[in-house]
Amino acid sequence: MVPLWPLWTLWLAYFAARGVASDDAPLKCEDLRIGQYICEHPKIDNATQEPMKCTNHTAYVACLPAPNITCKDFSGNETQFTGNETGFYKPIECRSVNGYSYKVAVALSLFLGWLGADRFYLGYPALALFIEKCPYNVF
Repeated sequence: MVPLWPLWTLWLAYFAARGVASDDAPLKCEDLRIGQYICEHPKIDNATQEPMKCTNHTAYVACLPAPNITCKDFSGNETQFTGNETGFYKPIECRSVNGYSYKVAVALSLFLGWLGADRFYLGYPALALFIEKCPYNVF
C-alpha cells in the first residue's frame, strides 16, 4: 500500500503557492468579508429617530477597511489601508417599522389601547390578548 501523505503534501503546496503567486486584481472594498472592515454607527436625527441624510429609505455609513488590507476604494484607487481611511460607504435602511405607520399605531394606542388594538396592528396578537385579559394592566 502506497502512503498518501506525499500526495497530500504536494497538493497542499500547490494550492498554497497558487494563492501566494496569484496576479488577481485587488477586490473592491465593498466586496470585503465581515471582519476585514468596520463601519461607523450612523448619526441619528433626534427629531425623526432615523439616520441623518436618509433618502429613499436608505442612508450610507462610512466603512473602514482593517489595517494592511489592499482594495479599491470608492473612487476606484487601489489603496493599502491603515485602518483610519474610509474605503466605502455601506447602505443601511432608514426605517425599521416594517411597513407599519407610526401615526396609526399611536392613534390606536391612544383610543383603543385598552383593547390591545395597537398590538394587533403591529403584529403581536398574543401580547394583545394577554394585555386585554390582564386584570392589572401593568403594561
